[in-house]
Amino acid sequence: MAERLNRMLAWGAAAVLLLPGWCCAESLPDPTRPPDAASTVPAAPGEKAAVEWVLQSVMISPGRKAAIINGQYVLLGEAVGNAKLVKVGEGEVVLQAGDKRIPLRLFPGVEKSLRGKRMPAGPESGERKSGLRK
Repeated sequence: MAERLNRMLAWGAAAVLLLPGWCCAESLPDPTRPPDAASTVPAAPGEKAAVEWVLQSVMISPGRKAAIINGQYVLLGEAVGNAKLVKVGEGEVVLQAGDKRIPLRLFPGVEKSLRGKRMPAGPESGERKSGLRK
């Protein structure tokens, strides 16, 4: 009888300890997953939904410029949806949709800025790589 009571208490304690973690577990989002590619902005009745373009990557080489927009690989001059890729820069691209130009930034909330004065590079700056004088 005592053994049966001990076994029931052990199972009860296990249930009390494990059940709260199991029933209240949250699923965490995957931080490496790219953002939703083709999300749309809801339109008023009778209007077409506007596509929200998402720039995910920029590729620049001497012979080719391309971007990944909404999960699609697009070369300079090619179309993505109803727009054409007309410019590819280091952190941004420009789409042309009819007469409208749409700039897309790789990091929309980040602005580049220089801190302080820029030092001239090279031997004309008066600095030597080693601390030795000639």
